[in-house]
Amino acid sequence: MSGSPPDPMPPDQARVNGRAYVEEAEKVVTYLNATAGRSFPFRTPAGGLTANAKIIIARLKQGYTGEQLREVAHLKSEQWKADAKMAEYLRPETLFGERKFSQYVGELKL
Repeated sequence: MSGSPPDPMPPDQARVNGRAYVEEAEKVVTYLNATAGRSFPFRTPAGGLTANAKIIIARLKQGYTGEQLREVAHLKSEQWKADAKMAEYLRPETLFGERKFSQYVGELKL
């Protein structure tokens, strides 16, 4: 993998109103919470999407897969969890932000 995004999600998977993106993004947040020992919310108390959800959905819309996002969460949790300084960065904004995410994908083993 060169670190560039994969082909976009086929139209049949990007269902009406982005439901497929929302469902996949929720799985990513759930996985991150379990792997990193955190409790990042996916929805606001009013039922809307949090900033965490929106960041993940943005990467999915770019063509990255939920599996890639979960692999990055796993890799960075393994690398950073035991380091008190780095553990604070085990959060959606850092892991899935547009600025660094492609770099993290590039670190994944093929």
